[in-house]
Amino acid sequence: MNSESDSILWTSYIIDKVLLESRIAIPRHVLANTEIIKLEDHVCYGLVYHFRSFLAGKKHEVERSEESIKVPNSWWDHAKERFAPKWFLKQWPISYRTIATKTVFSFTDICPHIELPKNDKAHFEWLTTKTNLQGDNHEQYQKLGKPDR
Repeated sequence: MNSESDSILWTSYIIDKVLLESRIAIPRHVLANTEIIKLEDHVCYGLVYHFRSFLAGKKHEVERSEESIKVPNSWWDHAKERFAPKWFLKQWPISYRTIATKTVFSFTDICPHIELPKNDKAHFEWLTTKTNLQGDNHEQYQKLGKPDR
C-alpha cells in the first residue's frame, strides 16, 4: 500500500503568537454603583462580562424643525413616477399627498464627576441649565472642575 509513488505534500507555516487584551478603567465612585455580570457564551465558547452603572444625568428632547414632504399617493403612483414616460404622465398624472414631519433631537447630559448620592450643587446646576442643549455651556463646565475627593 505504501509505495514510493504515493506522496504527501507537507507545507510549513509560521504562526505568530498575538496578544489580545482588553481593559476598562472605572473610577472608584462609579464602581460603587456598578453591577458586574459574568455570562458564559455557549455559541463562541467564551465569557462575556457585562458592566452596568448609573451616573447623574438629565434627558432632554428638543423639536428643531418641521417640514412637509410631498410623496406619491399609492404604489401605482410611485411606479408611474419612477418608470412612466412623459406622454403617459400627461394622460394619467401622478397624484401626491403631503406628509408633515418634525425632527425631535434627544440629548442626555451626563456628569461623571458627581458621586451619587452626593449633594454637589454646582454639577447639578450644570445638568439642569437649558444652554447644555446647544453645547455652548462648555466654559461653565470647565469652571466646575472635579469634585472634592
